[in-house]
Amino acid sequence: MEWKENDFGLLVPASPFSYGAKKPQLNRLRKVLGSKYLLSQQRRQVTAGAQTVPTDLSPWDLQNLRQHVIGRQDESVRVLIGVAFLRKAGLVGRDDPVGYKGAEFQRGKCSKPYPAAHRFPCNPTIRNWGLPHFAESLRLRRALQRPLEKTDYLPNLVNDADRLFEANGACDAVAQAVRFVLHEQPTDKDINPKLIRHGAMGELFPGYKTSLQAALDLAEVNVTGIDVLDPSVFEHVNETWFASAGGSPKAEQSIELVRFTLEYAIQVSTSYGEPITLSPPAIAEYAGRLEALNKEV
Repeated sequence: MEWKENDFGLLVPASPFSYGAKKPQLNRLRKVLGSKYLLSQQRRQVTAGAQTVPTDLSPWDLQNLRQHVIGRQDESVRVLIGVAFLRKAGLVGRDDPVGYKGAEFQRGKCSKPYPAAHRFPCNPTIRNWGLPHFAESLRLRRALQRPLEKTDYLPNLVNDADRLFEANGACDAVAQAVRFVLHEQPTDKDINPKLIRHGAMGELFPGYKTSLQAALDLAEVNVTGIDVLDPSVFEHVNETWFASAGGSPKAEQSIELVRFTLEYAIQVSTSYGEPITLSPPAIAEYAGRLEALNKEV
């Protein structure tokens, strides 16, 4: 940043600076892919990730997209268990107002071609505070952040598909599931695996599926405004995605990759079944871990 001296002899930025300015791509996505509100970005706490930012075309591997969709379910279950624990510990109220904000936590830095795409769609809030705020110990706070910060390095167009998913009901589904868990989990009672299972399978995941379909419907009627990919990248995608997707016709426009991402996410989320994190032993293990961390200073 360049600096200059103002009339009072103080150094100030040489050019105007607007903190939190919207990125041109996000503005274009709002304009082209629908008028529904897309979550504004929060100032993020970025923690170091085990993976390095990709410098090649490896994130276009279809397996990476599958892992992102399946991982969303796993992190969602952990978020619901976290909400149930906060209610069990009496740290939040049964009828506290629930909402959501844009991502506040992020694991790993990112690059323009490969954003760090969050698995969980938003940052749920209770009384306008994120879940980690209510932790009584630093280690519990860190544990409640992890499902919210988990990211995958995926191509920019996949992140565009995620934004459509988030803006067309996914975050509302999260809020609804959080309200359900708050309302049904008693204080000072063990977390019931059936409660978590219904919160996920009966409330949240059906909302995800509806949101994916709504996002796909919106993408079907829009054909412009998405970043144009280099021809060599298109060739790579047609070989790695469409060739392995049962003879799907090759893509010719970038918007087709956004549509394919949403269609594939619907297919995977429908066929995958229940995540292992929903098994009673897994729920008990994770809840017990949160209990132990809450007692540590």
